[in-house]
Amino acid sequence: MLLSCKGRIRRADYWGYSILVLLVWSVSIFLLPTILSGPAAMLVLVPAWLTLGWVTMALGVKRLHDRDRPSWWLLLSLVPILNVWLLVEVGFLAGTPGANRYGPDPKTGG
Repeated sequence: MLLSCKGRIRRADYWGYSILVLLVWSVSIFLLPTILSGPAAMLVLVPAWLTLGWVTMALGVKRLHDRDRPSWWLLLSLVPILNVWLLVEVGFLAGTPGANRYGPDPKTGG
């Protein structure tokens, strides 16, 4: 579910998973470096951060798919001002009702 870029995801699920990713990232930033140090920390943190980055991207792509937008719109996050619109598009606007080209409606399953 979290590693695939296929399909659609509801806003509530998007925010729930995003908060979970933020919590895991926060722990990895603040807690793990106090427990581990040097190369051992990097052996744990780098794969964790890469995984969290992938999960964040997959969630964004699924939300864009729910809005019937192509995944390349995620690149708008790199452009100032347009990244604010992307946040509105992904985080606050409802998905398209019914099935679209990316799959069935995640609210109704059809």
